[in-house]
Amino acid sequence: MRKGGAVKRTQRGETNLPSAGVLQKRRKQILSETATGIIIAIVFAIAMTYVEKYDFIQLVEKSVYEWLQLRLQMSGEAHDTDVRVVDISGIEKEKRPSNPLSVAVTPRDELTRVLDAVAAQKPAAIGIDVNFDFDRSSGQPSDDRKFLADCFSKAQEKKIRIYVAIHHALANYPEAWLGDPNYRGMAAFVTVPNPEDHEITTRMSEFMRVDYTGRAGDAARHGVVFCPSLSAALANREWKPISSLLGFFMQRIQGKQNDQFAVSEFLIDFGPLPTLMRHTLTSDRLLSSDDPGELLTKKIVLIGRAKQTTDNFSVPTSPLPIAGVFVHACAAHTLLYRPLYRLTAPGRIFGDLFAALFVFGGIFAIRWHRSAVVSSEQATSRLHVILTSCAVLLILMAALLVNWTRLMWTDFVLVIFALVVHSPIERLIASTGHALRIGRSAHHPRKGRH
Repeated sequence: MRKGGAVKRTQRGETNLPSAGVLQKRRKQILSETATGIIIAIVFAIAMTYVEKYDFIQLVEKSVYEWLQLRLQMSGEAHDTDVRVVDISGIEKEKRPSNPLSVAVTPRDELTRVLDAVAAQKPAAIGIDVNFDFDRSSGQPSDDRKFLADCFSKAQEKKIRIYVAIHHALANYPEAWLGDPNYRGMAAFVTVPNPEDHEITTRMSEFMRVDYTGRAGDAARHGVVFCPSLSAALANREWKPISSLLGFFMQRIQGKQNDQFAVSEFLIDFGPLPTLMRHTLTSDRLLSSDDPGELLTKKIVLIGRAKQTTDNFSVPTSPLPIAGVFVHACAAHTLLYRPLYRLTAPGRIFGDLFAALFVFGGIFAIRWHRSAVVSSEQATSRLHVILTSCAVLLILMAALLVNWTRLMWTDFVLVIFALVVHSPIERLIASTGHALRIGRSAHHPRKGRH
């Protein structure tokens, strides 16, 4: 090494070995930048719980969530679902002759024909996404009573689980959900949770807990009653609860309470949506076919309107709103195969901290090793390559997590953002500290020796 030189020269004349002083300074900077990056990632994770309601943050989370849902579409389960939709949009709604002032409904005789054709193929279960709420004040129309009786007898005769939709009738006591105590087991609610922090539908209720203890009259004797959603009733699958340790960090369902009603909500896997739309069977085709084959055999079948309906929802992976029957179909698929998981508030912080430690720890190890064998210019040029590689690694990690563990981890963008800004922030802090020290020195000069 030349006298007073900052680096050593190799036999070829390349300057790649820093002096002890330069090495110490460089490693001090590496430690500072690594600590800054980890702190920034943690601060962002904590701050996200307070700023999630801002439009920009919602837009970012929505975009990341949709990207993760697109990854689910590439899985084999999304292309091999046992859920099918029968579209009855071709059946025009009519007003009941007995009450011309009533709203138009799907003719029950036409609906019975569709039900018979579906049941003839021996499906595993049938869900009818048509509202059959029982109104205690006006009574139950005769055609509804006849249709429900047909459903009940067909379920008994063919050993098929059949469920019909209710909504407002949950305010009644259970025996009055469908107007007859015998039909209580066929009732399933079809209320889709309103989006809160997102402008898209991402969740579905699994069960509704109705507390009748505070109600007057006979209703109080029912105590607490559970009613399944249409998707949960059709899937008919109970998932084991997460262990208490994992439950601290992640959850499958999230509880919501509203007066006497409480619901457990889960994330919907919209991966099979293209497959469901492609395999949708219209009622016209179903009824006109002389040999329908076994398109619906051993399948879970939802009967509803896939078009010409006001019951539409904006969902991930679809540029246009989709009919509610497809939302219920995707929800049933989610419960039938593998549910999705989300991080709890503590899990979100710990997950972001782990990702930050993993990424910045790896960068630290590489930079610490290279600081002793390359020049400052080479280290700076290679740093951009390392940061870019880590950002790509985080994206791949998020994609693998959702495919392997079904964990919807959207915070990887926070760690990527910390990767981008940690060096400029560290330099800003260092330059600000240097300026403050100079300012203090100017105001308080050292006294000379006498």
